[in-house]
Amino acid sequence: KSFGPQGTVEEEVIADAVAALAYARKIPEVDPQQTFVLGHSLGATLAPFILERSPETRGAILLAAASRPLDELIYEQVTFQGQASGASKEAVAEQVETLKKSFAHIRSGEAADTEKVMGAPAYYWRDMLKRDPLPEWKKLNVPVLVLQGGQDVQVRRVDYDALVVVLGAKCEPHFLPTLNHLFMPVEGKATGAEYGSASHVDPQVTQIVVKWVKRS
Repeated sequence: KSFGPQGTVEEEVIADAVAALAYARKIPEVDPQQTFVLGHSLGATLAPFILERSPETRGAILLAAASRPLDELIYEQVTFQGQASGASKEAVAEQVETLKKSFAHIRSGEAADTEKVMGAPAYYWRDMLKRDPLPEWKKLNVPVLVLQGGQDVQVRRVDYDALVVVLGAKCEPHFLPTLNHLFMPVEGKATGAEYGSASHVDPQVTQIVVKWVKRS
């Protein structure tokens, strides 16, 4: 993705999702009281910020939502990818340490807005890193469906567990042990290489979503 010098997740995700929900409620065949937001990965992580701007939305469906700071997930992902590619422990550690220094420079406010880390400018990262979804969920009173794949190598069980605890009774959680980050079935251990193979979202995911929407 190409980021402008002052682009943020507002332009990348939130504004479009809010506009789409508003548009959906105007479609004659749609019950405006029964619109839901479904987000995957970053979209799921940012769902509470979308709902704050679209209070008419009935509920949220979260697929692989992160609950920890994004840079923390990035360190894990880079470590996993490095190990999976056969890189030495020293090389992986060096890469992660370089990233940690870059993000610390951003968090300190010392990095110029245009300084790039992983293709995105510091301005974007500062906006992203200040958005903590867990406190935002505490402010919202809507039903939430949470799905997490047990073979997800990008968002982990710890993110799912923290989200389920914070959401409490308003959450219906589903942990699906054999599915990866794309909610496709994996035989053995996921490595990310399976992303390049043709597959489909597991039917149980669709079934869970449909049943939950009908009950909500």
